[in-house]
Amino acid sequence: MRSITRDTIEREDRSTHQRSSPGAGVHFVLVAPGDSPQALVERARGLCSGEGYCRVQGWSDASAVPSGLPLTEDARRALRFSFVAAGTGGAEAVFLDCRLFPAPAIGTCLPARP
Repeated sequence: MRSITRDTIEREDRSTHQRSSPGAGVHFVLVAPGDSPQALVERARGLCSGEGYCRVQGWSDASAVPSGLPLTEDARRALRFSFVAAGTGGAEAVFLDCRLFPAPAIGTCLPARP
């Protein structure tokens, strides 16, 4: 899984003179069919450590990763992983595209989007 990190965002900001961060407490990542759902969740927890509300969303196609919020309908259709944490020790919600990650042991299948 490749994360879009603060360093990546800062480099893009300097080169384009525009803010490319998806927003505070939001991380966009690239996921692969070979990634285990548990590894995705652990990585998301690592990205969210120390934050209040935090969301990590993942796509399997780099060209589908949006540049910011709100997500377009196309970005929602291409979404493969979603993790939401309410803060340290708070509730978590995990959603996976079960076409890409069949029968995950963790989380819930993302609803199908037409």
